[in-house]
Amino acid sequence: MKTAIALGKLALAFGRTNRATFHEDGKRPETDTDHTVMLGLIACTHCPKRLDRGLVAQYVLVHDLVEAKCGDTNSFDMSEKARIEKDAREEAAFLELREEFGVDSWMIRKIIEYEWQESPEARYVRYLDKAMPKITHMLNQCAAIKRMRKSHADLVRAHEEQLTKLGEEYPEMDSEITQLLLNLMRASEEAYDIPRNPYR
Repeated sequence: MKTAIALGKLALAFGRTNRATFHEDGKRPETDTDHTVMLGLIACTHCPKRLDRGLVAQYVLVHDLVEAKCGDTNSFDMSEKARIEKDAREEAAFLELREEFGVDSWMIRKIIEYEWQESPEARYVRYLDKAMPKITHMLNQCAAIKRMRKSHADLVRAHEEQLTKLGEEYPEMDSEITQLLLNLMRASEEAYDIPRNPYR
């Protein structure tokens, strides 16, 4: 029972962890649980036949859990210094989780497997994870991008840089998945200049 209660508290903290992105109204922050459910539904729906869909779902469930302890970090146009600081915070959060739940717990083992990025399922989840912000940007006319005072050109440039980097890091990714990412990028770019409905 003690472990179940601790996991329940972790899940509730996860649900209170806001991301830099927003719901359709451009006002309510997306939470880590919103993001995880979105990624899970999309990752399992579009899962290539060569992958184990059940394992994909497990990796999705744990992929951001450390953020329940350290919070989410806005990674748009992130500097190398900020990335190093983010990694350090997340490593400390993982060590806290490992201390609390034990190295032999299912959750900790899956977090480790996901972070090792050795299985094709873990790599698929991390790749597709990069597509999720594009969906929220598209649905709220890039509210988060505009709040950061980034231009349409900034968004396009960031996408091009991300495409290049992901292509180098994940050369094995299925063409259908890379096309999905590209389509979502373009859709979010097009949404940038669509006027918001003030009554929405």
